[in-house]
This record gives sequence, C-alpha cells and structure tokens, in this order.
Amino acid sequence: LLANSVQYEQDKFRSLLANNPAGLDKTKQWLGETERRMRAANTPVSPSTLLNNAFIRLIQEEVDPIPETIAMDISRFVTVARELSAVVFSAATILVLQTGVGPALQHDSFANKVRVTVYQLCSDELISHPRDILPNISEKLIDLIREEITSRPLNDEECQNIRGMLSG
Repeated sequence: LLANSVQYEQDKFRSLLANNPAGLDKTKQWLGETERRMRAANTPVSPSTLLNNAFIRLIQEEVDPIPETIAMDISRFVTVARELSAVVFSAATILVLQTGVGPALQHDSFANKVRVTVYQLCSDELISHPRDILPNISEKLIDLIREEITSRPLNDEECQNIRGMLSG
C-alpha cells in the first residue's frame, strides 16, 4: 500500500508538472520569499536552513500561492498547524494559570487536566481567531479550579482575575 501511494503521488506530481506550463514557479516564489525573509533577519542561508524555514512558514502562516511541490500534502500541513496551535495554546494557558493561581495548583495532575481541557476546546477557529474561544476556555478552567481547590470556593474577584489573565 505504501509503495502504491508513493508511486501515485509521484505520478500525480509528474502530471501536474506536465500540465502546468509555469513549472515550479510557485515553489520558486515560496522558497525565494523565505530566503528574502531569512536574509532580512540576518539568518545564515544554506539549503537545509532554507527548507527548514520554508516548511516552518507553511505551518505557522498561510502561504499563498501553495507551492506545487507540496500541493498534494497541504492537508497534512494544515493538520500539523492546528496541532501546533493547540499545543502552544495549552502550554501558555498552563503557564499563565500556574503563575497566577499559585502553588495550590502547581502539580502535574492539574496541569494535565488543563492541557486536556484546553486541547479539546481548541478547534479550527484557534488558528485565525483564538480570542473567540477564550471565554469558553476561561469558564471551563474556572470550573476545573473550583473542583481542585476544595478547601474554599473561588470568589468573584478571583474568577475575574483568571478571566483577565487568560484574555491577555
């Protein structure tokens, strides 16, 4: 199956190149723009650093037009970008909560609950509109904190502080 899929992708790519008189113009543009950015940032450019930075651009931002060399794999890059956004968002949320809420919640089991909750709430909207889901995340996390701190309930001011920390 793997051998057939590789052969299929190679055949489709050859067909794409044969039917496209511009050849690899979009790929040249993508790599050229990446090189320009690297030089502007005084980043040393080598073939491997150029490719690494170009692929990072595909994951971190919308690249338009889509390079011919990865057109068939763009859904994989979108999936990786979503996963990366969810992981970064989860980690940032854990750091903010642990810094702002205090030592009562600085243990691994709570951090794991936060990670799972935030990760589940992250959706397609996260990439382009992370602020849209912050109120929902804040409320879910306040509920988690209330479950975790059983010695005393959170007061309204503490809940507002948590909402404020997470809305940034």
